[in-house]
Amino acid sequence: MRTFRLFIYVCNQTKYSIFLTVYLAALLMYYQIKNNIDLDQLSIFDFLSDLNGIMGLTNKNVMIFILIPIICLTVLLIMKQEETYNKIIKLPSRKSVWNKHVIISLVYIFLLTFTLVFGGYIIGGLIFGFDNKWIGNNGQITVLLNENKIPNPEHYLDKLSTFNILIIIFSTKFLCLSIVALITGIIKTIIKNSSLTLLCICIYSYIDAMYLNPSLFINKSIIDVNNWLNLRSVLINNMYFIILLFAVYLIGRELYSRKDYQN
Repeated sequence: MRTFRLFIYVCNQTKYSIFLTVYLAALLMYYQIKNNIDLDQLSIFDFLSDLNGIMGLTNKNVMIFILIPIICLTVLLIMKQEETYNKIIKLPSRKSVWNKHVIISLVYIFLLTFTLVFGGYIIGGLIFGFDNKWIGNNGQITVLLNENKIPNPEHYLDKLSTFNILIIIFSTKFLCLSIVALITGIIKTIIKNSSLTLLCICIYSYIDAMYLNPSLFINKSIIDVNNWLNLRSVLINNMYFIILLFAVYLIGRELYSRKDYQN
């Protein structure tokens, strides 16, 4: 019952943020695809995560310019609401404050990612049809495998079922965006300035996605055709995200154990 109340609380606190994110992401994605690709050639999954790793509701451009800034703003607003004196005094310790931030952030990211991926799948299906055109006879991945004369193309195509693609996109984006949310809390705790925190997150995200090689985490969440043909790379990146997420959690907990609050 307590978990359900928390879920409803996070829904109420973040519903406008989620709707705004999805609307802006869909708008940006639509104009990118309309100006660059013949709509008749698109698969439903190009709407979510195109094979170049740039367009779609969950790939590079939307991540950098929409998802991460709005997530950062939302987390900062939640922190401001949750760190009032009347709420903090009810918690047993400083670490409990951080743990509550983490739980709320993870629920928020889960809701946002679920809405983007599965809501985007439904919307994309209504526009482009629900067929998985990537692995059809004339699909982009099938054609690529045949043009490069890769042996046993069925070995790759069988792994790219609709279910597998959706789960891979969801898990990868959820883990990466969860790290962004927790790092936002850590930076805010260190520099104590929301505007500067937002600026730091946005600048770093752009640099990580566009210039860093190897990437720390943003670019590792971008899934392109090379990842789809080598799903082991996605698994390795997701294992890395889990370790990094746990490390970020521990750093934040330690910082909060020494944090001073003023009434």
